[in-house]
Amino acid sequence: MNIKVQIVIVLYKTRIEDCISYNTLKETICNLGLTYSVILYNNSPDIFIPLSPEYELFSPKENKLLSNAYNDALESAKKKDAEYLLLIDQDTSLSKDYFNALGNVLRKGLGNNIAGVLPQIISLDEKRKISPRSYCNYIGPFWFLTPIRKGITFRCLATINSLALLRISAIDEIGGFPVEYPLDGLDTSYFYRFYKKGFGFYVLGIQIKHNLSILNYKLNMNKDRYKSIILSEKKISKEIGFLSIFFFKARLILRFFKQLFVKEKRPYAKITLVNIFN
Repeated sequence: MNIKVQIVIVLYKTRIEDCISYNTLKETICNLGLTYSVILYNNSPDIFIPLSPEYELFSPKENKLLSNAYNDALESAKKKDAEYLLLIDQDTSLSKDYFNALGNVLRKGLGNNIAGVLPQIISLDEKRKISPRSYCNYIGPFWFLTPIRKGITFRCLATINSLALLRISAIDEIGGFPVEYPLDGLDTSYFYRFYKKGFGFYVLGIQIKHNLSILNYKLNMNKDRYKSIILSEKKISKEIGFLSIFFFKARLILRFFKQLFVKEKRPYAKITLVNIFN
Protein backbone atom coordinates (compact mmCIF):
# COMPACT_ATOMS: atom_id res chain seq x y z
CA MET A 1 0.00 0.00 0.00
CA ASN A 2 1.56 3.28 -1.16
CA ILE A 3 0.21 6.01 1.13
CA LYS A 4 1.43 9.52 0.32
CA VAL A 5 1.79 12.05 3.13
CA GLN A 6 2.49 15.74 2.61
CA ILE A 7 4.21 17.27 5.64
CA VAL A 8 4.10 21.04 6.19
CA ILE A 9 6.08 22.99 8.79
CA VAL A 10 5.20 26.68 9.09
CA LEU A 11 8.16 28.80 10.20
CA TYR A 12 7.88 32.20 11.85
CA LYS A 13 10.96 34.19 12.88
CA THR A 14 12.92 30.96 12.97
CA ARG A 15 16.00 29.86 11.04
CA ILE A 16 16.03 26.33 9.76
CA GLU A 17 18.94 25.38 12.04
CA ASP A 18 16.86 26.51 15.04
CA CYS A 19 13.67 24.72 13.98
CA ILE A 20 13.12 21.95 16.51
CA SER A 21 10.48 20.14 14.48
CA TYR A 22 12.48 20.03 11.24
CA ASN A 23 15.66 18.86 12.93
CA THR A 24 13.89 16.12 14.91
CA LEU A 25 11.88 15.20 11.79
CA LYS A 26 15.08 14.35 9.93
CA GLU A 27 16.13 12.07 12.80
CA THR A 28 12.84 10.18 13.09
CA ILE A 29 11.04 10.24 9.74
CA CYS A 30 12.73 7.06 8.51
CA ASN A 31 10.38 5.13 10.80
CA LEU A 32 7.26 6.33 9.01
CA GLY A 33 7.56 3.67 6.32
CA LEU A 34 5.40 5.72 3.96
CA THR A 35 5.94 7.97 0.94
CA TYR A 36 6.28 11.55 2.12
CA SER A 37 7.41 15.00 1.06
CA VAL A 38 8.17 18.07 3.17
CA ILE A 39 7.12 21.69 2.74
CA LEU A 40 8.85 24.42 4.73
CA TYR A 41 6.58 27.47 4.73
CA ASN A 42 8.62 30.53 5.69
CA ASN A 43 6.28 33.22 7.04
CA SER A 44 9.16 35.61 7.81
CA PRO A 45 10.44 37.24 4.60
CA ASP A 46 13.37 38.78 6.50
CA ILE A 47 14.78 35.37 7.44
CA PHE A 48 16.65 33.42 4.76
CA ILE A 49 15.87 29.74 4.31
CA PRO A 50 18.18 28.01 1.80
CA LEU A 51 16.88 25.83 -1.02
CA SER A 52 17.38 22.09 -0.57
CA PRO A 53 16.34 18.82 -2.27
CA GLU A 54 15.14 17.69 1.19
CA TYR A 55 12.11 19.98 1.14
CA GLU A 56 9.93 22.25 -0.96
CA LEU A 57 10.27 25.87 0.12
CA PHE A 58 7.42 28.38 0.18
CA SER A 59 8.58 31.96 0.83
CA PRO A 60 5.70 34.44 0.43
CA LYS A 61 6.54 38.14 0.39
CA GLU A 62 4.43 38.71 3.50
CA ASN A 63 3.30 36.73 6.52
CA LYS A 64 0.32 34.65 5.34
CA LEU A 65 -0.34 33.34 8.87
CA LEU A 66 -1.68 29.79 9.22
CA SER A 67 -4.89 29.31 7.27
CA ASN A 68 -3.42 30.56 3.99
CA ALA A 69 -0.19 28.62 4.57
CA TYR A 70 -2.14 25.40 5.18
CA ASN A 71 -4.34 26.00 2.14
CA ASP A 72 -1.25 26.52 -0.04
CA ALA A 73 0.22 23.27 1.31
CA LEU A 74 -3.12 21.55 0.67
CA GLU A 75 -3.08 22.58 -3.00
CA SER A 76 0.52 21.39 -3.35
CA ALA A 77 -0.41 18.06 -1.77
CA LYS A 78 -3.25 17.55 -4.24
CA LYS A 79 -0.91 18.05 -7.19
CA LYS A 80 1.25 15.24 -5.79
CA ASP A 81 -1.80 12.99 -5.26
CA ALA A 82 -1.07 12.87 -1.52
CA GLU A 83 -3.74 11.29 0.66
CA TYR A 84 -2.87 13.00 3.93
CA LEU A 85 -1.57 16.37 5.13
CA LEU A 86 0.52 16.38 8.32
CA LEU A 87 0.67 19.74 10.13
CA ILE A 88 3.69 20.41 12.34
CA ASP A 89 4.51 23.45 14.48
CA GLN A 90 8.07 24.73 14.33
CA ASP A 91 8.72 24.00 18.03
CA THR A 92 7.29 20.47 18.30
CA SER A 93 9.83 17.79 19.18
CA LEU A 94 9.15 14.62 17.15
CA SER A 95 9.88 11.08 18.26
CA LYS A 96 10.44 7.69 16.65
CA ASP A 97 7.62 6.26 18.76
CA TYR A 98 5.19 8.76 17.23
CA PHE A 99 6.10 7.90 13.64
CA ASN A 100 6.07 4.16 14.37
CA ALA A 101 2.56 4.43 15.84
CA LEU A 102 1.36 6.67 13.00
CA GLY A 103 2.75 4.35 10.34
CA ASN A 104 1.15 1.29 11.94
CA VAL A 105 -2.29 2.92 12.01
CA LEU A 106 -2.13 4.10 8.41
CA ARG A 107 -0.93 0.76 7.07
CA LYS A 108 -3.88 -0.98 8.78
CA GLY A 109 -6.21 1.46 7.07
CA LEU A 110 -8.79 3.98 8.24
CA GLY A 111 -12.47 4.11 7.35
CA ASN A 112 -13.67 6.83 4.99
CA ASN A 113 -15.51 8.46 7.90
CA ILE A 114 -12.23 8.97 9.80
CA ALA A 115 -10.76 12.38 8.92
CA GLY A 116 -7.33 11.78 10.41
CA VAL A 117 -5.03 10.76 13.24
CA LEU A 118 -4.06 12.71 16.37
CA PRO A 119 -1.46 12.11 19.08
CA GLN A 120 -2.07 13.02 22.72
CA ILE A 121 -0.37 16.37 23.43
CA ILE A 122 0.78 17.17 26.96
CA SER A 123 2.60 20.11 28.54
CA LEU A 124 6.36 20.06 29.02
CA ASP A 125 5.95 19.42 32.76
CA GLU A 126 3.54 16.56 31.94
CA LYS A 127 0.92 18.07 34.27
CA ARG A 128 -1.52 19.30 31.63
CA LYS A 129 -3.32 17.37 28.87
CA ILE A 130 -3.44 19.91 26.04
CA SER A 131 -5.21 17.95 23.30
CA PRO A 132 -7.30 16.35 22.07
CA ARG A 133 -10.14 17.18 24.44
CA SER A 134 -13.85 16.86 23.78
CA TYR A 135 -16.62 19.34 24.57
CA CYS A 136 -20.38 19.61 24.29
CA ASN A 137 -21.30 20.76 20.80
CA TYR A 138 -23.92 23.14 22.28
CA ILE A 139 -21.79 24.70 25.02
CA GLY A 140 -18.65 25.17 22.92
CA PRO A 141 -14.95 24.77 23.84
CA PHE A 142 -15.12 26.99 26.91
CA TRP A 143 -16.21 24.71 29.78
CA PHE A 144 -16.25 21.03 30.72
CA LEU A 145 -13.53 19.72 28.39
CA THR A 146 -12.63 16.05 28.70
CA PRO A 147 -9.30 14.49 27.60
CA ILE A 148 -9.63 11.87 24.85
CA ARG A 149 -7.76 8.59 25.19
CA LYS A 150 -6.55 6.11 22.57
CA GLY A 151 -8.99 4.95 19.91
CA ILE A 152 -11.64 6.27 17.53
CA THR A 153 -13.81 9.19 18.60
CA PHE A 154 -16.66 11.01 16.88
CA ARG A 155 -16.98 13.64 19.60
CA CYS A 156 -16.59 17.38 19.11
CA LEU A 157 -12.88 18.06 19.62
CA ALA A 158 -10.72 20.91 20.84
CA THR A 159 -7.18 20.20 19.75
CA ILE A 160 -4.12 21.95 18.34
CA ASN A 161 -2.79 22.03 14.79
CA SER A 162 0.59 20.45 15.41
CA LEU A 163 0.85 16.75 14.52
CA ALA A 164 -2.70 16.62 13.23
CA LEU A 165 -2.67 14.21 10.28
CA LEU A 166 -5.70 15.10 8.11
CA ARG A 167 -7.23 13.23 5.18
CA ILE A 168 -7.14 15.59 2.19
CA SER A 169 -10.55 14.49 0.87
CA ALA A 170 -12.06 15.31 4.28
CA ILE A 171 -10.47 18.78 4.27
CA ASP A 172 -12.06 19.35 0.87
CA GLU A 173 -15.47 18.37 2.26
CA ILE A 174 -15.30 21.17 4.86
CA GLY A 175 -14.16 23.68 2.24
CA GLY A 176 -10.46 23.80 3.15
CA PHE A 177 -8.96 25.64 6.09
CA PRO A 178 -11.30 28.55 7.01
CA VAL A 179 -9.63 31.84 6.07
CA GLU A 180 -11.84 33.76 8.49
CA TYR A 181 -9.63 32.25 11.21
CA PRO A 182 -6.21 33.27 9.85
CA LEU A 183 -4.29 32.33 13.02
CA ASP A 184 -6.05 32.04 16.37
CA GLY A 185 -8.96 29.65 16.62
CA LEU A 186 -8.14 27.98 13.31
CA ASP A 187 -7.80 24.51 14.82
CA THR A 188 -11.04 24.79 16.81
CA SER A 189 -12.94 26.02 13.77
CA TYR A 190 -12.01 23.28 11.31
CA PHE A 191 -12.32 20.50 13.88
CA TYR A 192 -15.83 21.75 14.63
CA ARG A 193 -16.61 21.59 10.91
CA PHE A 194 -15.26 18.04 10.72
CA TYR A 195 -17.64 17.17 13.57
CA LYS A 196 -20.65 18.73 11.80
CA LYS A 197 -19.83 16.67 8.70
CA GLY A 198 -19.87 13.48 10.80
CA PHE A 199 -16.13 12.74 10.67
CA GLY A 200 -14.26 10.97 13.45
CA PHE A 201 -10.58 10.77 14.41
CA TYR A 202 -8.20 8.07 15.54
CA VAL A 203 -6.27 9.09 18.68
CA LEU A 204 -2.88 7.44 19.16
CA GLY A 205 -1.71 6.09 22.50
CA ILE A 206 1.47 8.15 22.08
CA GLN A 207 1.98 11.27 24.22
CA ILE A 208 3.99 14.17 22.80
CA LYS A 209 5.34 17.02 24.95
CA HIS A 210 4.61 20.43 23.52
CA ASN A 211 5.46 23.98 24.55
CA LEU A 212 2.14 25.76 24.02
CA SER A 213 3.36 29.33 23.65
CA ILE A 214 -0.04 30.88 24.27
CA LEU A 215 0.14 29.77 27.91
CA ASN A 216 3.16 32.01 28.54
CA TYR A 217 1.82 35.56 28.70
CA LYS A 218 5.15 37.09 29.66
CA LEU A 219 7.07 35.83 26.62
CA ASN A 220 4.46 35.26 23.94
CA MET A 221 1.54 37.61 24.48
CA ASN A 222 0.84 41.22 23.52
CA LYS A 223 -2.37 43.23 23.34
CA ASP A 224 -2.86 42.79 19.59
CA ARG A 225 -2.47 39.01 19.86
CA TYR A 226 -4.82 38.89 22.82
CA LYS A 227 -7.46 40.84 20.89
CA SER A 228 -7.06 38.37 18.03
CA ILE A 229 -7.58 35.44 20.40
CA ILE A 230 -10.76 36.92 21.86
CA LEU A 231 -12.07 37.73 18.37
CA SER A 232 -11.57 34.13 17.26
CA GLU A 233 -13.26 32.82 20.42
CA LYS A 234 -16.21 35.12 19.77
CA LYS A 235 -16.47 33.92 16.16
CA ILE A 236 -16.48 30.24 17.05
CA SER A 237 -19.04 30.78 19.82
CA LYS A 238 -21.37 32.49 17.32
CA GLU A 239 -20.79 29.70 14.81
CA ILE A 240 -21.81 27.07 17.37
CA GLY A 241 -24.90 28.87 18.67
CA PHE A 242 -26.63 30.94 21.35
CA LEU A 243 -25.76 28.72 24.32
CA SER A 244 -22.11 28.76 23.32
CA ILE A 245 -22.13 32.58 23.30
CA PHE A 246 -23.51 32.54 26.86
CA PHE A 247 -20.75 30.20 28.09
CA PHE A 248 -18.11 32.23 26.23
CA LYS A 249 -19.21 35.38 28.07
CA ALA A 250 -19.20 33.49 31.37
CA ARG A 251 -15.63 32.39 30.71
CA LEU A 252 -14.60 35.99 29.96
CA ILE A 253 -16.06 37.12 33.30
CA LEU A 254 -14.05 34.48 35.16
CA ARG A 255 -10.93 35.32 33.14
CA PHE A 256 -11.32 39.03 33.91
CA PHE A 257 -11.25 38.48 37.68
CA LYS A 258 -8.29 36.09 37.40
CA GLN A 259 -6.37 38.66 35.33
CA LEU A 260 -6.85 41.30 38.02
CA PHE A 261 -4.88 39.20 40.49
CA VAL A 262 -2.04 38.05 38.20
CA LYS A 263 0.54 40.76 37.50
CA GLU A 264 1.62 39.60 34.03
CA LYS A 265 -2.02 39.22 32.91
CA ARG A 266 -3.40 42.42 34.46
CA PRO A 267 -2.74 44.59 31.35
CA TYR A 268 -5.23 42.45 29.42
CA ALA A 269 -8.08 42.77 31.91
CA LYS A 270 -9.51 45.91 30.28
CA ILE A 271 -9.66 44.18 26.88
CA THR A 272 -11.49 41.27 28.48
CA LEU A 273 -13.95 43.57 30.22
CA VAL A 274 -14.79 45.42 26.99
CA ASN A 275 -15.50 42.15 25.20
CA ILE A 276 -17.82 40.93 27.95
CA PHE A 277 -20.26 43.66 26.95
CA ASN A 278 -19.65 43.62 23.17
